[in-house]
Order: sequence, then C-alpha cells, then structure tokens
Amino acid sequence: MAGTALLVLACSYIAAATFGLVRYRTPLNPLTFAAVVGGGITMLSGAIVYVQLPSAPYSAADVAHTAWVSLAQLAGTVTPYCFRGRLPARMFGQIVRWLGLESERVAVRFNRVKFLLLLAAAGACYAGLAIVGGGGLLWITDTRNAYIQYRAGAGPLFAATEWFLVFALMYFLWSRRNPTLARTLPVTVLFALAASMTGSKANILIMGVVLTVFYQYRVRPIPPVLLVLIIPVFLGMFSLLLIAQGFAQGNPLLALVYFKDYYDTATQFLSRFSEFGYHYGGVMLSGLWYYVPRGLYPGKPYEYGIMLVHRVLFVGKAETGNTPGALPWIAIYMDFGVVGVYLLGVLGSLTQRGAYEYFLGHRREFFAFLFMMQFALWAPLPFATVSITIVLSLAVAFFFRLTTRATRRPAALSPS
Repeated sequence: MAGTALLVLACSYIAAATFGLVRYRTPLNPLTFAAVVGGGITMLSGAIVYVQLPSAPYSAADVAHTAWVSLAQLAGTVTPYCFRGRLPARMFGQIVRWLGLESERVAVRFNRVKFLLLLAAAGACYAGLAIVGGGGLLWITDTRNAYIQYRAGAGPLFAATEWFLVFALMYFLWSRRNPTLARTLPVTVLFALAASMTGSKANILIMGVVLTVFYQYRVRPIPPVLLVLIIPVFLGMFSLLLIAQGFAQGNPLLALVYFKDYYDTATQFLSRFSEFGYHYGGVMLSGLWYYVPRGLYPGKPYEYGIMLVHRVLFVGKAETGNTPGALPWIAIYMDFGVVGVYLLGVLGSLTQRGAYEYFLGHRREFFAFLFMMQFALWAPLPFATVSITIVLSLAVAFFFRLTTRATRRPAALSPS
C-alpha cells in the first residue's frame, strides 16, 4: 500500500516536471522547478521513511495517506498550467504597475556607494543579531550553534541580514555591463561565504541559485543538459555543508537522513490528526504572529502557523529554534483538509505562473526578475511573505532612485 502510493506520487512528479519542460522549453520554469526540487525532497524523505517503516510510530496506511495528500497538492499545482492565455501574467503585471515597480531604469548602472551601503546594512543587521539574539562572538566562531541557540527573539535581524546581502548581489549582477561568468562567479562565491556567517545552509545556496537564474535569463541560456547537471551539484554542496556542520559525522550517506523529517513529520501529523482537528482558518490567522517582533512583545507565542503541529509532536522544540522540517501543506490541511491542500496548490501556482510569464515579457525590469525568483522559483528573500516582499521592494526602489540618476539600460545587456 505505502510502496504503491509512493510510486504513483513519484511518477506524478516526473510527469509534472516533463509537462513544464515541454510547455516552456527550459527546465528552469516554475512547474518543473517545483516538481524537481519540492518533489525530490518529498520523495527522498518518503523513501527514507518507507525503509524505516518497521520502527516508525505510524503504519503503512499513514505513509500512503501522506502520499495521497501530497498528490492532491501536486494536482492543484498542475491545474493552472493546463490552460493557455495571458490572464495570470496580465493580472500580475497590473499589480506591479499599481506598485510603481515596472521601471526598466532601476539598477542599470553600478554605484559603489549604493553597493557599499547595502553591504553595510547587512553588516549592521548581523551585528544587531549578535547583540539582540545573544551569542556575541559565537556568531563568528561557531555560526551553526549560534543559529540554533541564539536566533529566537532576533528573527527580523537574521532575515534582514540575508535580504540585504541578496539585494547587494542582485544589484551587482544587474548593473554589470558585461556580466560574464568569470566576472560574476567569484563575487557570488564571496557572497555565499558572507551568507555562511548566518549558519543557514539555505542562505548559502541562495546565492548560487540567484547567479544561475540570472545567467539563464540575462546573459545566455544555459544548455538544458547542464541545467540538469546543476541539480546534483547543489545537492552535493548541501551534503558537504551538512558534513561541515557536523550533522553527518563525515559520512555523505548519513546526510540524506537530514531530509527524513519532511515526510516523517507530515505522516506523524496525519496519524495523530485526532489530537489536532480542523481549525477552519484558525491556523492561518495564527500566522499573523509572524509580523509581531518578539522584542516588542515578549509574550509572543513560539508556536503559531505550521508550528502548531510542532507544539504537539515536538514539545519545546519551537522555543529552541530547532524545529524539524515538514511538508508545506500541513498548516492548510489542519484548517481545511485535503480540499484546502488542493486549493493551496492552485492559488500558489497561479501566482507562480503570473510572476514567471510576466517576467518573460519584461526581462529588463529588476523587480520583475526579483518577483519571478521570489514567487515562482527558489525565493531569494527567505522568510519574506508577499507583503514583506512588497514593502522591501518599495523601499529598495526608493533607495535606488534616491541615490542614482535614472539611465537607460546599455545595449550590451539586451535580453537573450
């Protein structure tokens, strides 16, 4: 039962990835990306859970149940791509125009002062993280333990450090007159090293993803075969980071166990669903606590949104800032069940498709590129919700226009 369900789910992810590839003629599209990355994590995690099923606190039927719910989300994700037309892109573009972020003149010329100010802002947030979150010099000498033990209470400073680094890198890339790989890769590596100071593996890999997507759409298309080969390269880098942080005890195979939590948490959740019940929007509303800084309101709960699951399954974990991973549909399932999971896939995919197809028609716009990455591929601004992304974009747009004179894009940077 469990094996059949996992096999059907795996074949469905492969079919979805192929559908996206045929539709857009590049692997770097939101449907293929979601099926390969999201599906890959789900299937790797599910395979580990299946192998360890004899010692698991749930049954084969529970493992199969998790696969069927994941399939419902995938079905919702694929649905918007089954229809043609420009409506999603037009709607997304209208929102961009309402926000005044459709300009092709943003970030077209490099300004050293502006670049240094973005780096200085990242450094200031990092210093604030060390002070407010605690840990002090531990953020330099042992970044991983600092990330685990001293991030709670200073989350906005932690996130802002990465945000400013990402904006600085994107600005550097976007303003290059001749952005060859030889000129951009060394700088991207330096940004990855800077991001490593946050102790987050995802923050490091984000820099490589930004360069890959930028090169694909702003320099020249990467051959599809090479794009496919990039995926195991990123997985290898992730495994090396796990080993470097002491997780896998020097064994690359043990690094794979890191991914078990995603499927395992979801299966535990479904097997014990009677302890949760349906909340009919309550979980979604509790997510508003995310916008309340703990420094301003110390009484802010540690468990809200998807972490309400951790409150039951992993008591006290949220307070330590070291919560196990979980499949992304858990929170909406707790509100509205499998119907909510399907609709979440549909709404998310409509946004992804709109952002991606809008960018394809507006490749000279800096914020079209940012929104395409944030909403359609791998989000370069971690922990930034839609509203936070918009606020950040408006602030950065004002900053760019305040410090530089608007100029036209040099002809050498015409889109490929």
